[in-house]
Amino acid sequence: MAANKVTLARLAAHISGRLEGPDHTELTGIAELASAGPAELSFLINEHHLEAAKTTKAAAVLISNSLAPVSLPMVWVSDVPEAINMALELFAQPLKPTPGIHPSALIAPGVNLGHDLAIGPYVVVQAGTTVGDGSVLQAGCYLGRDCLIGQQCCFAPGVIVADRSQIGNRVVLGQNVVIGSEGFGYRCRDGQHRHIPHLGAVRIGDDVEVGAGTCIDRAKFGFTVVGRGTKIDNLISIAHNVHLGEDCLIAAQTGIAGSTKIGNRVLFAGQVGVRDNITVGDGVIAGARAAIHQDVPAGTAVYGVPALKREQALREQAVFRRLPQWPARIKKLEKRLTDLESAADHRQRD
Repeated sequence: MAANKVTLARLAAHISGRLEGPDHTELTGIAELASAGPAELSFLINEHHLEAAKTTKAAAVLISNSLAPVSLPMVWVSDVPEAINMALELFAQPLKPTPGIHPSALIAPGVNLGHDLAIGPYVVVQAGTTVGDGSVLQAGCYLGRDCLIGQQCCFAPGVIVADRSQIGNRVVLGQNVVIGSEGFGYRCRDGQHRHIPHLGAVRIGDDVEVGAGTCIDRAKFGFTVVGRGTKIDNLISIAHNVHLGEDCLIAAQTGIAGSTKIGNRVLFAGQVGVRDNITVGDGVIAGARAAIHQDVPAGTAVYGVPALKREQALREQAVFRRLPQWPARIKKLEKRLTDLESAADHRQRD
């Protein structure tokens, strides 16, 4: 992604910082002290950064109010990590492709296209689909029949949206995301696995973001649902008829099995696994690689395999870490017991 050039004065105003230095200095991005170039911003969070600040080539630094000043243009802030995030937003160059339809795009008859669309090379849009105003379809996107795509969406190259999918406004789909793929469902009949047709669709709310390579399967009937404001990382599988709530954060390589109900503001760390047909309440936090096999009440933090409440999981982990010590201790106890038994036998003979 390209970056905007930003003056120090504009940066300081954007992050509500206090500037010491030339306000007209232009910055092209942000980097760590050791790698920052002469047109880049860097940062000092704690005293460990002060030594590196003496040799950095950065044009200016964000610096915590609690630190001593350095010999560089400075923007003083109370929360450096938050100021970094705000600076990145300022530097980011939003994608604003020129509106229009590339000559290689295939738009079927009966498609309803909004205003100010940017449709890239080799995009395919099938009959009956609606695409809202200001949306961007990058190269190689495929939209199936009778889809409803909201306004100001951005679909990266290779996105597939299958028939009858419904996608809200300002939705971002990363590279090679698949929405509405066939659900994984089979029933054993006469010793063979028989495929179960999935005739439903997917419904995605406003302001959802889906990372590269993620698959969200269509429902067996009805809808697989992703709620407003939810952010989904790369390489995630969401199965048929899952209902994922609003404002959730789902980290990479998580797998959610079919017909699971997940509440609002749920946080899943990487590689979480969720079995089918259970309910995960609002505000649940699941640690990395947690295997959720039963209902989880709202507000609970769970960890481990199988997933347990945080306190219990930590106690069990503490016991498990001590297991290597136990064989030696058991051998000592066995020896003491043998010695005691031998001594008792000797006294009886006497």
